[in-house]
Amino acid sequence: MHKLFPLIILGIFLSTLLPSAVFANELSAPSPEHLLSDTDMTDVNAMTRDDIQTFLANGVLGKYRTQDIRGVSRSAADIIANTSKEFSLNPRVILVILQKEQSLVENTKATQKQFDWAMGFAICDDCSKADPRLQKYKGFGKQVYYATQHIREAYLSKLITNGVTTAGYGPGIESIIDGSALVPQNNATAALYTYTPHMHGNVNFMNIWNRWFTKSFPDGTLIQSRTNGAVWLVQDGKKRPIISEAVLRSRFNINTIVPTSVSVIEQYPDGAPIDFPNYSLLRAPNGSVYLIVDNVRRGFVSMNALHEAGFDITDSISVKAKELTRYTEGPLIFPT
Repeated sequence: MHKLFPLIILGIFLSTLLPSAVFANELSAPSPEHLLSDTDMTDVNAMTRDDIQTFLANGVLGKYRTQDIRGVSRSAADIIANTSKEFSLNPRVILVILQKEQSLVENTKATQKQFDWAMGFAICDDCSKADPRLQKYKGFGKQVYYATQHIREAYLSKLITNGVTTAGYGPGIESIIDGSALVPQNNATAALYTYTPHMHGNVNFMNIWNRWFTKSFPDGTLIQSRTNGAVWLVQDGKKRPIISEAVLRSRFNINTIVPTSVSVIEQYPDGAPIDFPNYSLLRAPNGSVYLIVDNVRRGFVSMNALHEAGFDITDSISVKAKELTRYTEGPLIFPT
């Protein structure tokens, strides 16, 4: 007798698990009071050094070399990557500030003054760049280093310990920006307003970030966390966690997985988990048994049909009725 779909895969399912998916809280919509999520601000693994180099390749920083904070000649990508890791700040934040302040990422030409004050750090509209007190911050390597250090140590660390930055910005605290009241919703937004206490500059930051880094994957894309290896299926604008390697390998082509940063993954609301491998037997509360094939459930018309297909009722997994609603109803399975 021909046996359909042996259930060896069920043993694999029970023994081999991926890291649990990280369920994110729903994010507030981008706005002047929520410029960036806290996860985005500190996602140090959002870009590798090579990712940064590729991102810079078409602009003036693509081939730019200069001294880093320690006097070692390095590429712009190396300086950004090393500083990002030293202070656990997302390299994308550094890139956006470089563009916001001096247009260094997208421009193909730049003056020495743009390099010297690349992050706009330690200067102001009324400051003289010739002020001797500012010279310690002059230079691309120093600008990236000191700006990143300040965001981490003077802003984010103070927010964690004191609830406010050195300038008094904090989540839930009303501040006056350009004559208007504004209440930052999180630490990242409070830090950015401390760095640039103007509405236009921060809206510009948000617009650059969204243009560069807010992604939308097509339905059916498998995305994997660079941090813990968890995998999700993007479907209907949501991310559906795949809870085991057996499920992943039985239902999807693992060669199509897209490594993705946590900050991008968290842009998607959570969907229903994908928790059963292909050819699993699921038993409903009313006793009906279904064979799962991709997103389709096929019911057995009788125990005889189940046995003729090479299964036994003991092979089935008891599930709740709502778990079956994730699958489309397919053709019934009759005895041969």
